[in-house]
Amino acid sequence: MKWTAPADPDNIVAGDSLYSRGVQCFGEGKLEESKRLFESYLDAIGRSDLLKDHVTDDCPNEEDYATFEPLFRDFLTRKRLSWETGNSPLPPFVRDSAASMADRTDPSATKVFFIFPQYIYNNDRHIECDINDHLYESAVNAGIRAEYFFGDRILYPHLGLDPAHPKEDLAKLRERIREMRPDVIVFDANFVGDDIGLNAAFLRMLKKEFGPKLIGFMGDVWARHWIKIANYWNSVADMIVYIVPEGPFLKASTSSDKMLSTPYPVNSRNFFPDPVKNLDLSFFGSYAYLRPFWLTHALRAAARLGLKTNIREHERTSDCPTVAEYAEILRRSRMVMNFSSRSAQAKIITGRVWQALNSGALLLEEENEQTRYFFVPFVHYAPFGNARQLGHFIEFFHKNPDQADLMGRSALVFCQEHYGAAAIWKRILGAPQMQASVGS
Repeated sequence: MKWTAPADPDNIVAGDSLYSRGVQCFGEGKLEESKRLFESYLDAIGRSDLLKDHVTDDCPNEEDYATFEPLFRDFLTRKRLSWETGNSPLPPFVRDSAASMADRTDPSATKVFFIFPQYIYNNDRHIECDINDHLYESAVNAGIRAEYFFGDRILYPHLGLDPAHPKEDLAKLRERIREMRPDVIVFDANFVGDDIGLNAAFLRMLKKEFGPKLIGFMGDVWARHWIKIANYWNSVADMIVYIVPEGPFLKASTSSDKMLSTPYPVNSRNFFPDPVKNLDLSFFGSYAYLRPFWLTHALRAAARLGLKTNIREHERTSDCPTVAEYAEILRRSRMVMNFSSRSAQAKIITGRVWQALNSGALLLEEENEQTRYFFVPFVHYAPFGNARQLGHFIEFFHKNPDQADLMGRSALVFCQEHYGAAAIWKRILGAPQMQASVGS
C-alpha cells in the first residue's frame, strides 16, 4: 500500500474573502464571528461536512456529548484490543520497510557533515531553523560522528544573498570538508542553487576532490515546485531524502531511484516524555490553511471547559520560541493538536506529529492519510474529521485523562520501537543508493 496524494495540491483557496475575513476575526480574538465566517466559507466551497458530518474509521459522531462519551470510550477499547491482539494491521511504513531494515550498517561507523541554515528568514526578522535539531542532533543521538556548517549566506538564493559573502563562506565550507573528510554530506536541498551560493557544481567539486556521498534533505514536498528542486539536485546527489510517504513526488522525479521517503528523525534530548503535564492543550504553528478554523472551535471548547492552554499561531517571525522552548511546551502538554491541510486539496504529515508523540503527548490530528501511513488511528493518535468531533475529543480526553495518557504512552512506545534516531539513520545511511556512487 502506497500513499496517494490528492490532485492539484497547489490550488490554495485561502485568498477567498470569507476565509480571509474569518482569519482576521480569529486573529483579533472574535471567535464567534470567525466561527460564523468559516461556516459560510465552508458552505460556499461545498465542505460544510467539516462542521459536523465528516468522520473517520466509523468513530462515534453524536451531536450530544453525553451520548458520545460512552460510545467513544467503547470505540477506543475495541480499537486498542484489536491492536493488542494482532488483529489490526501494522502501519504501511512499518510493514513495508521491515525486511529492508534487517541488514543495515551501524550508522555510528559513518562520519556525516551537515549543511543547513541557522535561521529561517521571512522579512526583516528571523527565527531559528529546526533542521539543526531534527537532522544533526538526531544523528548525534544515533552515535554518528557529526559536524555542521551554518549556510545562511550560501543557501536560499531567492531570499537575496549578498554577493559579498558567499565566496568567503564557500571557501570556509570547503576547508571544513577537507579537515573532516566526511563519508557523507547532508545538505538542505529546499531550493534551486544559483551561480554565487551553494549549487550542484560546487557539490560536484567536493565530491570529486574528497569523495563523500551526497544526500539532499527536503521536507514535506507537498507542492509542485519541489519537483523542480529535486530534479536540480538529482544531477549531483546520491540520494534525496524527504519526510512524507512515497507517492506522486517520487514518480515525478527525473531520478526516482535516488529518492528515499523516511520518518522524521527527532532529537530525543529535546522531545521526550515529561511526567509533569501542566498544560491541558497546546498548539504553536504558522497560519496554514484551515488552522484558524480548527483553532476557533478548539479555543471555544477549551474556554468552556476551563482548560489551561498554550495555543498560538504565528507568521514565522522572531516572536517564535526557540526549538528547546517549543519542545518544553510539548513535553508539558497532555494534548497537542495538529492540522494537516495545506490547501483545499493537499494534506501532509508535519514534524509536529513526531515531536508530540515522542514527547508522550496525546496527538489530536486532522484526519490525514499520510499520518496513518506511519501510525495506527485511535491507538497512537486521535484523528478528527469535523469541528464538532474535535470539540468532543478535547472534552473526552480532558474528562478521561487515563485514556489520554494511555494513548500517549502507546504512541511513545511505538516511536521508540520503530522510529528512533538510530533506526532512521541506519535506514538512510544503509540504503542501496549509498552503497555505490550513482552521482555524476
